[in-house]
This record gives sequence, C-alpha cells and structure tokens, in this order.
Amino acid sequence: FSENDVMAAYNSVQGKSPKEMEEELFRVAAKEMQDGPFDPNQMDDFLKAVSPMLNPQQRERMASLIAMVKAQAKG
Repeated sequence: FSENDVMAAYNSVQGKSPKEMEEELFRVAAKEMQDGPFDPNQMDDFLKAVSPMLNPQQRERMASLIAMVKAQAKG
C-alpha cells in the first residue's frame, strides 16, 4: 500500500460509525476477492499502515474485522 492508498482509505472511513466501517471493509474485500487474486496478507500491511492513526479501541476493532475478512477469504 502506498501512502496515498492509506490516506484514501483513512479518509473514506473517518467519521463513520463502527458498523459503517465494517460494511466498507467487507465491501472492499469482497470486490478484491471478486476482481482477482486476493492476498489476505495485504490486510495486515494495511493495518500496520493505519495503526498510528487509530486509537487503541479502533485498532482492536480493525484487527478483529481483518481477522473476519481473512476467515471469509479462506472460505
């Protein structure tokens, strides 16, 4: 992920409720899985990139959501 990718993702969820963030994350992940090879490890890279911008609760929630997406990707 580039810095621009991270900032775009951050800006797209800023101010959204946790439910809206969850829906956005699953929407993006579903699109990635549909469009071609999906590398779940990119989700970990994303979390590392945005973690400094999140508070501890947000970081924990994002990690939980990413775990759910990765489990869904495994089928």
